[in-house]
This record gives sequence, structure tokens and C-alpha cells, in this order.
Amino acid sequence: MKVLFILSIIVPVGLLTSFRLTGILQGPITISETITLETIEWTFERPDHDAGIFDVVEAFYNNDGLTANPKIHIWDYVDRPYGGYYFDSLYMVISINSTITNQDGFIESVYVVLNKDQSSQIDWMDTEFHFENLSLVERVEGYKSNTKAHVKLTGANQSNSVYFSSRINWSLLTPNNQTHQMEVAYELTYYNGTVFKKVVQLFQLRVNGR
Repeated sequence: MKVLFILSIIVPVGLLTSFRLTGILQGPITISETITLETIEWTFERPDHDAGIFDVVEAFYNNDGLTANPKIHIWDYVDRPYGGYYFDSLYMVISINSTITNQDGFIESVYVVLNKDQSSQIDWMDTEFHFENLSLVERVEGYKSNTKAHVKLTGANQSNSVYFSSRINWSLLTPNNQTHQMEVAYELTYYNGTVFKKVVQLFQLRVNGR
């Protein structure tokens, strides 16, 4: 009787992962490990005129069958003082491309957070918002009263390859002698064929006042 009772518990627990993967079991997943990579920093001195920047800040990750390449293309700085107000802007493209080679693995979700200061604003550019093998769950702009902009995407059809990119406008609502900073966090959750894991890559962007 004792043996039968133990088996009656062990077998259902062992099926939990299978139920989740087939869609029978819903709810939050269990992350077995979170890998936080070294923060990458970028610094720029604020000009008093329009300027092309054309920098690429990126990271590479290759482990456990997963490859990921989060990056930030920093294109232009636009100087736009108007009637005593300031609307200087940095135009950039944030993107991530990721593939998992394990036969039973897939990308579970992509979450990108842009944590800015209160004297700036983040706008997602609708005409340049793209994703492949992902479904959009939520997108939030970053206004002065909301210091975080973010986008949440979930993997579609348990795909082993995903892509996301979006052009953003980071508006600096202060004179050129003021400094701004923003942290961009990429969170990629994947299933390696056995367990769910999360990889976190941080970028620290700083625009120094003149």
C-alpha cells in the first residue's frame, strides 16, 4: 500500500512539465536558473546641434544550446529647443535575435524594459515595430510620470528562433547642460529541453550634459 501511495504522487508531479508544454496546464512557469550577464555601458556628450552617432552597442551569449544577440543601434541626436521648451531626442533601434539548437527547446518569452529618468520620455515608433515567432502581450510608453517603458512578447508555437526590433525616440526634456541616463534590460526566457531558464542582459546608457 505504501508503494502504491508514493507512486500516485510521483507520477503526476513528473507529468507537470509535459502538461505545461502541451497547453493542458496554464499559469506561471518555474524558472530553474537566472543568468545575469555583465552590464554594458555607453556614454555620449550632449551636443548643441544635430549629430549623427551611428553607434552599435551589443552583447553576445552562447551557452546551453542558446544563442542571443541583444543590441542597441544609436543613430541620431536631434537638437530641438522650441519656445523655452526642450525636445532634444536620441533616435535608436533596440533589437534581439535568438535561437536555441536543442531539439526539444524553444523560446518562451522576450521582455524588454527601458528604465529612464523622470526628465525624459520614451516613445515606441509604430511604423518600425517588428517581431517574428512572437506574440505581443503588452507595450507601455515611458512618459515623465512613468519612468519605465517596456514590451512583453511571448513565443509563438514553441519556436526555436525569434526576432524583435523597434525604433524608439528617447526625448530629453531639459537644456543641453543636463545629464540623462537609462537602463535597458533584455530578459529572455527559454526551455532547454528539460527546464526553463532566464538570461538577463543590461545596458547602461548615459548622455552627459555639456
